[in-house]
Amino acid sequence: MLKDLFSLVTIVALLFSSCSKSEEEENGDAPQPTKQTAYFGVNLSGAEFGNVYPGVDGTHYGYPTEKDLDYFKAKGLYLVRFPFRWERIQPTMNGELNATELAKMKKFVKAAEDRNMQILLDMHNFGRYCVYCDGQSSQNNQYAIIGNARCTVDNFCDVWKKLAKEFKDYKNIWGYDIMNEPYEMLASTPWVNIAQACINAIRTVDTKTTIIVSGDEFSSARRWKECSDNLKTLTDPSNNLIFQAHIYFDSDSSGNYDKGYDEDGATIQTGVARLKPFVD
Repeated sequence: MLKDLFSLVTIVALLFSSCSKSEEEENGDAPQPTKQTAYFGVNLSGAEFGNVYPGVDGTHYGYPTEKDLDYFKAKGLYLVRFPFRWERIQPTMNGELNATELAKMKKFVKAAEDRNMQILLDMHNFGRYCVYCDGQSSQNNQYAIIGNARCTVDNFCDVWKKLAKEFKDYKNIWGYDIMNEPYEMLASTPWVNIAQACINAIRTVDTKTTIIVSGDEFSSARRWKECSDNLKTLTDPSNNLIFQAHIYFDSDSSGNYDKGYDEDGATIQTGVARLKPFVD
């Protein structure tokens, strides 16, 4: 049900630019993208993996490395979407951030900063928090949707206020991606209300960093009009929001790509058609 991030295509309503490796080789002094121009990048999965919480680093999950950064920088990719799990960075809701995990996150962000690479912090929780995990297997996991009494909107705002306090002074935080692909949220607490509360909370501690809001129902670009049109009512005191939509090109939009191109009925216009509702 939860799609593999490596198959994810993230679309933001901005122009994309990058520098190719060959261009760098031809001109070693070519200017590197700035925060305002580094819009073309890659998702580096690992810290959100496993579905076992907190899990064992190196067994259930892991963090991307400096070698990963060097590899993608050499490809001209200067923006990294860096997913992490709420349960690992804050094992108890409303509690303190986990010092060990926070140090790992900061180590990676600093390594990117040293390379003039931008980081998009991505809470990869799909609008949920794992309120029970036995620490060994994911089979018995119990999740609470944000807005449930076991995972309130205030809980969600709390973790982002604490994260913003920790990361707001880094020069290479491209934005706070407050929640990856929320879906089937509670009718009593729709995603738009949760996002607005989170925006307000973050702005009490950080008035500068861009906030990225994913669309509802897996951030679907194809279904943006029907599922996420209400996000246009969101307000930001700092006027610094970006909306994020995702598209998959296979027939069922699962991102699994189980069939071949012809069998799947794909055309060169598949992506264009699915992105159009979001662009419009």
